[in-house]
Amino acid sequence: MVLFTMKHFKVIVFTFFALCVSSVFAGNVALEKYAKIYSTFEQKFPDEKIVGVRATPLKGIYEIMIPPHVYYSNIDASYVFRGDIFKMSNQINITQNRRKVARRKAIELVDEDTMIEFKAAKPRYTVSVFTDTDCVYCRKLHSQMAEYNNRGITVRYLAFPRGGKHSASFAKSNAVWCAKDRQKAITNAKNDVAIEKVDCESPVLKHYNLGKKFGIQGTPAIVLDDGDMIPGYVSPERLLAELEKRKKTLNMARQ
Repeated sequence: MVLFTMKHFKVIVFTFFALCVSSVFAGNVALEKYAKIYSTFEQKFPDEKIVGVRATPLKGIYEIMIPPHVYYSNIDASYVFRGDIFKMSNQINITQNRRKVARRKAIELVDEDTMIEFKAAKPRYTVSVFTDTDCVYCRKLHSQMAEYNNRGITVRYLAFPRGGKHSASFAKSNAVWCAKDRQKAITNAKNDVAIEKVDCESPVLKHYNLGKKFGIQGTPAIVLDDGDMIPGYVSPERLLAELEKRKKTLNMARQ
């Protein structure tokens, strides 16, 4: 049996403190180094959150990550553009990989309490799904929720009423997210069972606006835990196969 001594405790605390300090220091260095980029973006887009600025392989071009988007600029942000950077030697789309990171960070910034979660008993994977209460394939996905969960897939819903802010689906989504039992409410909504309308500080508009930033045009839109996105319905068995394939590919890349 390994005894946990005060010496071990001090080492752990010191290591944790050092990591925190180094992280803060690195953040401060980035803020100072790219101060003009930060200030320009914060002035022009005060409601957006910059999570990182870094140099790209192109001399004088810098990446600005504002989840779920990736922008590029020169050192003083007097010129800004969006697009894809390819490395010609191996034809890899560098931006595509970074865009996945930006989407993942965008989902991480969403308060989990505002999502409707159907958790697997033995969770292996988590997907975030932008859903509409009235779309046919959203309903099909929801009708198979037990099958997703039985395969170890936890499903978290974000609202995306396709008709927009003034649609019946938007009002129905607000009723769902304001319900005391959201799981029951969304199940009822997808089965055309009437839901009592209750006023609350609904997150539906925030979810909807985030979905628009993602470029979502149809539902369901499935965001995987690596930040990649699958448009449309995917069966439980196909989704599991896709998640396992990606995990295997990632493990091979790490070796």
